[in-house]
Amino acid sequence: MTRYQKILVGIFGLTIIWSALSPASGADWFLEIAPVFLVFPVVVYLGRKFTLSNLSYTLILIYLILPIVQAHYGVASVPFGFTLAKWEGIIGRNMFDRLTHFSFGLFWFYPLYELFKQSIGTRPFLNYFIPTSVILAFSSVYEVIELIVRQMASERLSFLFIAAQADFWDTSKDMANTLEGVAVALVVVYCIERYRFKKGITA
Repeated sequence: MTRYQKILVGIFGLTIIWSALSPASGADWFLEIAPVFLVFPVVVYLGRKFTLSNLSYTLILIYLILPIVQAHYGVASVPFGFTLAKWEGIIGRNMFDRLTHFSFGLFWFYPLYELFKQSIGTRPFLNYFIPTSVILAFSSVYEVIELIVRQMASERLSFLFIAAQADFWDTSKDMANTLEGVAVALVVVYCIERYRFKKGITA
């Protein structure tokens, strides 16, 4: 593990500790943080098997911080979510969950792009298509998990975890936000890769 990677792990650990101090709901904190704890060892394993760049690790950390913050406040009560709603001219809804879903597509695309490019070789279509498919698949699975929680958990816990906030189209919008994030990342990565190719940059 490089020094930079150790710094990222330290930031990750400190954020977890902060999040665990007096969260809005202990049960909701566990539900929100569980995927983070599942993802972390997977990232460590993939980091040993493949060569991920510092940029990829940084993007992954930025994303993981978002659900950690959600776990502390509750999805519908994150302070920045209200600020974001004001910027977008939306009244009566916390928009932090929308940011999280958008960021899932935005920040995970490049790490997966790097991973699959190493595992299957340079195959332009698949290098972009597979990361997109994986991200959208996980986005759908997460929405199914929310449905299961809604059916099994108490009303308060369901509200804190799902945070649909009376939006009938919440599930569809969440997945659409993820797709938007993927689209932005895909275009950026494609443009950079085309530039590198034209300049003959291989490293």
